[in-house]
Parts: sequence; C-alpha cells; structure tokens
Amino acid sequence: MEPTAASRSARIKPYPIVRLQPQPTARGTLRDIAPAADLDRKITGYIARLTAKIEGVAQGLVLRRRSDFDEMNAALVALGDRSPPWTTRLPSFDPGTNRMPPDEAFWLRLEHAGQMVGCIAVKLVRTANLKRDVDTLRIWYDKGGAPEFDIQVFDYELLDGLAGVWSLGGKLWLDPSMRRTGLSTWLTVLIRAQMLLEHRIDGHFCLLKDSIAAHGLDTRTYLYPRSAQPALMLRSRRYGDTLQMSVNIIRQSEIIEEIEEAIDT
Repeated sequence: MEPTAASRSARIKPYPIVRLQPQPTARGTLRDIAPAADLDRKITGYIARLTAKIEGVAQGLVLRRRSDFDEMNAALVALGDRSPPWTTRLPSFDPGTNRMPPDEAFWLRLEHAGQMVGCIAVKLVRTANLKRDVDTLRIWYDKGGAPEFDIQVFDYELLDGLAGVWSLGGKLWLDPSMRRTGLSTWLTVLIRAQMLLEHRIDGHFCLLKDSIAAHGLDTRTYLYPRSAQPALMLRSRRYGDTLQMSVNIIRQSEIIEEIEEAIDT
C-alpha cells in the first residue's frame, strides 16, 4: 500500500537508525549446531528451564498457552488504563483480520491467583517479501481488507531481501507488580524458542514503539535483536494520534545464543 496523500504531505522527519554492531557467531546456521533430534532435545530443555524461571518469579505464578485470541484481546481491553492504548488498538493478533490456526499462533497467559498478570503473543508469517508485507501491514491484515491507519514508510533497509518462514511477536504486557523481574526477557525469548522448535523459523521479528526499541537495544533489557530501524509512522483514523514504530529482527542463527543468554540472566 502506498502512503496516502495525507501521510505523504506530512513533514515527518525520520530519526537516526538505532543499531548495535552485529556480533559474529562461530556457530553459523542451526545445521552447524546439532542434528535435528539433538537440537529438538536442546530447545525442549531450554523451554522447560525458561518456564521454570518465569513461574519462579513469585509463588503461585502459572504460565498457560492459549489459542483463543478473542480472549486475549478482551483481557487487554479490560485492563483499561493499565494497558497502553495502542496495545489494544493494533490488530496484529485480531482473528478478524488474521489467519491464526492453533498450530501456527498462540499466546501465553501468566496468571497469579487466577488473574492475568502478563501476556505475550506470537504467530507464524510465511512471506515472499518481508519488507513489503511489513510496509503494507499485510502482517496484520492477511485476510485482506484495508488498514485503518494512514501509513508513512521510512527509508530503511533492515528487511531487504528477507523471505521465508518467520515468527512475529507482540502484545507483551506485564502488571506493574511483575516488572523489573526479568519476565519481559524470558517471555520474549520463550516464544522464539517455541516457534524455533515447532517450525524451524528463519527468524523472528516484531514492531515496537520506537522508544521501547531504542531502550531495549541500548540496555539489552529485553534481549532484543542486535539491530533495529525506524520503519513506519501510523496515524489512527479513528483517534487521530500517531505512533512511530521500529522493526526489530533476530535471525535463525542468533536465536540459540539469545536463549542461552536469557537463561543465564
């Protein structure tokens, strides 16, 4: 989708690229790490350890895997002011605009005493051109239909040439009582590990509010990918406000390293 006349006329100044220098890996591709069966056992072990770390943050925490995205979206809306407005507005995991079969998409619900205190979602994205599908928001509207946003696409190259089978993460939320505990990191890495085990993804990506992306990259707070760039400016036609988003990626060969780093934190 080309930017609208309104978005083209807007004098929006892209801000500088936020990027860490790539760190070379001696491991290369997953084929260099271990045979498939050994790799499956390795990732399965990592998933068990990550789950134990998450549930061990506080007594009574339980992590549940769900496939009903209407339930997730309703729970986020019900949070009211405790959930950032754009978190509930973005249709990235809306069953009305996205095909999300249970074997290709799920969300994790973190509960304490039966109440949701955290969540995160992930889905599979099969793409012949990842940059095109991000720039047109097809990643949020793969059932068709026009986005409910005016879109301005910045000049960025991070996704150039990428295709294949990727996972898209989003809807990360934590109750204030659960923040600054490591949960943001562990939940983020856990969904990557699960998708790597189940689908051998080529990589993982997400779209984040630019300030969150910059903070995560600068501090490694969330173990976000090693590179990010401002990608889109969205203007809500319903509410009239704007959101500038950066795209973050992690390639397949880096995922195991990120998992190991997260387990050690």
